[in-house]
Amino acid sequence: SASTINGYPEEVVNYRTAQMKNYYTQIAEQADMTLADFLSNQLQMTEEQFDEQCPAVIKQSMIQELLLKAVAESENMEISDEEYEAGIEKYMESTGAESKETLLANYTEAEIRRSLIMDKALDFLKETEASSEAESTSETEAASEAETETEAASETAAETETAAETESETAAE
Repeated sequence: SASTINGYPEEVVNYRTAQMKNYYTQIAEQADMTLADFLSNQLQMTEEQFDEQCPAVIKQSMIQELLLKAVAESENMEISDEEYEAGIEKYMESTGAESKETLLANYTEAEIRRSLIMDKALDFLKETEASSEAESTSETEAASEAETETEAASETAAETETAAETESETAAE
């Protein structure tokens, strides 16, 4: 929440905008529709409105990726060959790809590595947050224990003072 996005890589925005338009074009074709008809019927917008709004939607979706990339860079994170191969296995399972070749036919090595580094940065943030929460809980518990000890010491001092007063009164009688 304290981070600021200073800009978006324009070539990435343009590429992803074209991908999104291509995606909707394919869906429209599968439904035997033109893109304009599909957009009108399904999204209640014109093709011009789609072209205007798409870059903003793409930029919004890029925020998390840009922040995770910044974390990965600041922490000097990289994906080793072993992590890459393990990631291939994980993605084969999650996408239902029958082989590494099938997966790589749909995703480039760069896309897979980018996804893996985002996962790694996200895991790092989760661990950092959990560690901070544990420290905060420990500090709260320590403060609570110190407060309890202080209260107990005060009660003991008050009891001792009362006993001393009682002894003084008894001795005076």
